[in-house]
Amino acid sequence: MNLSNGTEVTAAVYQEQDAEEIVSLIARNFREVNVKDYGAEAMEALVASHDVDWFKGVASYAHVYVFRNEGKIVGVGSISSFWGSPTESILLTVFVLPELHHQGIGNFIIDTLEADELFLRADRIEIPASVTAVEFYRKRGYDYKNGVRELDEEQHYRLEKFRKDITLQKAGEEDAELLHAMQVEAFRELLDRYQDYDTNPAGETVEKVLFRLKQEFTYFYFICLNGRKAGAVRVVDRKEAGGNKRISPIFVLPEFQGKGIAQEAIRLCEALHGNGHWELSTILQEKRNCYLYEKMGYHKTGETKTVNERMTLVFYEK
Repeated sequence: MNLSNGTEVTAAVYQEQDAEEIVSLIARNFREVNVKDYGAEAMEALVASHDVDWFKGVASYAHVYVFRNEGKIVGVGSISSFWGSPTESILLTVFVLPELHHQGIGNFIIDTLEADELFLRADRIEIPASVTAVEFYRKRGYDYKNGVRELDEEQHYRLEKFRKDITLQKAGEEDAELLHAMQVEAFRELLDRYQDYDTNPAGETVEKVLFRLKQEFTYFYFICLNGRKAGAVRVVDRKEAGGNKRISPIFVLPEFQGKGIAQEAIRLCEALHGNGHWELSTILQEKRNCYLYEKMGYHKTGETKTVNERMTLVFYEK
């Protein structure tokens, strides 16, 4: 990549002789950047503990990359397995020289780490993000681990990203019984919680699913994770100019939930049917669902519908 002055930033594998310059770069970030969020005393304590020996320790178990511009180290980043797991990894020590922030080096570092074998083999990648950097990582697709937006004992936000091969597979009339069984399994817990027997998909019949599959404006897709059917989504698209498309319903089977699958499935639907003019509804009391849709750019219309004393539907559009 090139900086604004036209000079190139290159990536290379860490060498032990780089450690001292890297530690100096990290210390500058603590003192000049992170100090604004954590205070001088906390940052001086980190400078004292993050010395050359500490960094050599990181390099003994992580894949470390060094980023140079005109012979000077301007960035560093590393990736390691997460506590020895073969399917989980963690990003560590991502820093950019303070005077070169906001020139794309951070993105270049993440691109490099996400091309590493430890990233590519992982199903889940975690990163402990400082208050200063949390929004940068969220823009890169990392989100709060288990939905928890609280600082940990080290005053980091724990973020995570799931890697998966998610595809949509068009369902046909012959799939009605399978779709119905999956729908019942996915929505059974919500039905027990809210007892919305007239509106919950778990209370629908196979005949109703088949009726929808026969509609010329209904597009039912299986959501597949690495070839396995993990859920399904129905898109109502009448192909009318300026008309809204509707997602109703979307569901992920319990064993696949919490992996970002629904979010990626919605993106795929938007890519297939067009990015504009979408609407959907969800349960107001299910805050994580509301957060998901709002994070994806959906906005409340102001319309709500009280189903019973336990449950209210809230409507969104994009």
